[in-house]
Amino acid sequence: MGPIMENKPDTFLSKKKITQYIHYSDRTPIGKPMKQIVMTNNEALYPKYLESQSTTKTGINFFLRPVKTGDELLFKEFFRAVSDLSIYRRFGLKRKMMADEKFQELVNIDYMTRLVIIAIVKDDEKERAVGIGQYIVNETTHTAEIALAVRDDFQNMGIGASLLSKLTYEGKIIGRLFGFTAEVPETNQPMLHLFYTMGFYVQRLRRDGICYLKMWFRK
Repeated sequence: MGPIMENKPDTFLSKKKITQYIHYSDRTPIGKPMKQIVMTNNEALYPKYLESQSTTKTGINFFLRPVKTGDELLFKEFFRAVSDLSIYRRFGLKRKMMADEKFQELVNIDYMTRLVIIAIVKDDEKERAVGIGQYIVNETTHTAEIALAVRDDFQNMGIGASLLSKLTYEGKIIGRLFGFTAEVPETNQPMLHLFYTMGFYVQRLRRDGICYLKMWFRK
């Protein structure tokens, strides 16, 4: 476990968190048209070098790659397969807070200020997303807010660690970031353990059952 430093609230959080992984504060009222999302051509920006094959602790092969614009259905199927408890523990959100518009946002990224990595397992040539990791860059602090989620039936197999390692490499080596931030419920001990064992220098603030983490990369 890396060193932990407790901080006072007024010195730790300079401003209220604005963006969450699938936050839906701008929910469209029923009966009104959805806000249009301008899709960008991100195929030219696609970082193919981040693709890799890996194997779980139980011998299951999975494929890690950045998200593509055609992956919206994979995301929908993934969140249908994840329990309400897992969604809440990872993101502090309820299932009803998700909408098609947010799935579009997840696949329409620039790979620089926002990166999403998915872990995929193939069954009879059909792809299933079993894990998702994302970071969103804060250009002011040169850090990125990170979020991870793994399907309940694929947890404790090393998929979360593989996603975090991939995001760390991209953020530290390519993105020139200083580290990650995250908000993790105190009840989500597996996720906290993962962050503490990845070699970061960790600063932590506990408040109202949430651990606010700053995880600095080591040189």
